[in-house]
Amino acid sequence: MSNYENDADLATSLLGMSGLKLNMSPLPKKNMTTREILEHRLANYNDDMELKTPYSDPEIEFDGNDVYVRRNGTEFENFPAMAGKPGYQNRSSMSVSDRGPTPEGLYYADPKKLQERKSRLSRLKEAILDTDMPLADKAAYVFEKGTYRWQDEKKKPSWGNYRVPLEPAEDTETFGRHSMYIHGGDELGSAGCIDLGPNMDRLAPYIRSSRQPVRVRVKYKADDFER
Repeated sequence: MSNYENDADLATSLLGMSGLKLNMSPLPKKNMTTREILEHRLANYNDDMELKTPYSDPEIEFDGNDVYVRRNGTEFENFPAMAGKPGYQNRSSMSVSDRGPTPEGLYYADPKKLQERKSRLSRLKEAILDTDMPLADKAAYVFEKGTYRWQDEKKKPSWGNYRVPLEPAEDTETFGRHSMYIHGGDELGSAGCIDLGPNMDRLAPYIRSSRQPVRVRVKYKADDFER
């Protein structure tokens, strides 16, 4: 038997390894021997310590009726979604500002820019503790001014609890349109954003967990997708 077979300190370290955790399912059990834990930790790696199935960040696709979340080409979840106002939920209206759907193409959703609706008390605490936030921004954040107006409870039916801006790739034709988001709300439909309704609460954790901006592909499967 090797010296490390039942080394308690080594076993504890292996159980606590976070670097490989993303590639393990399920996590090792505490009653495993050190050898078993080590073998479990390395099960997804080849002899060159390369991942057999590399971990990948989520990717999102919107087809006009649904949003799909995939990793490594495998679909994890899908949610009903809509873009554009009634009467403009079709491919021919993509260039219509404030009415038409999100133009087709590739976008990015940066997890660092994911915004969450919070109570005024929570925002006040954050503003006080955030030493890097300019004073003017602190006031705007707490009192729902400027870019933070969406936090106003009156706007909750339109925005829901989360939103994240869609940043178009260089070759995506936006027809001069801007300020488009993925967001929630009470009812599906928007002035150009991708609206998931209450299911944005379930999509947000995928975006937040990504190590880099999430690719969002908009490709309508039909010319007219009005519900």
